[in-house]
Amino acid sequence: MISTLHLLPKPQHLIQHDGSFVLQKQDFIALNVERPSELFFTAKRVQQALHEYADVKFEIVGGDLPAQLRIMIDTSIGKSEGYRLTIGNGGIEIVGCDPAGVFYGVGTLIQLIQTHGATLPSLEIEDYPDFPARGVMLDISRDKVPTMETLYELVDMLASWKINQFQLY
Repeated sequence: MISTLHLLPKPQHLIQHDGSFVLQKQDFIALNVERPSELFFTAKRVQQALHEYADVKFEIVGGDLPAQLRIMIDTSIGKSEGYRLTIGNGGIEIVGCDPAGVFYGVGTLIQLIQTHGATLPSLEIEDYPDFPARGVMLDISRDKVPTMETLYELVDMLASWKINQFQLY
């Protein structure tokens, strides 16, 4: 069983099923949306994580193609910035209420890929933020100023935790 302690932040709802899903070495990331370009950045993030942590190569395609990873937007699934992530025998599906929800769903999937590699646990996650503004302030006025590279890494890490504001003091 997967512990929610490995997912930051803890999802609103998590159901784990018996078994796992093993990613094939090559497949597709299907963007099932009207405008695939609005999710391309998010798809690139998961594509890079799949290659880096699971040693698989997935090509990003638009449309309703058979694929191990399907990403879509459905405004009826719940709250703003919410998402549903399903991993099972049929593959992986991320459905976001909006592009931000898809981004956060991909962030959760990336955390699972970092932990489990190409063999992912079968599960269902439904998540949405409790607060619309979730931020971090970093006080650099009294200490060493971080490099741009460090700031970019920090922004990526905070985004994976679904933090949507970052302020420098």
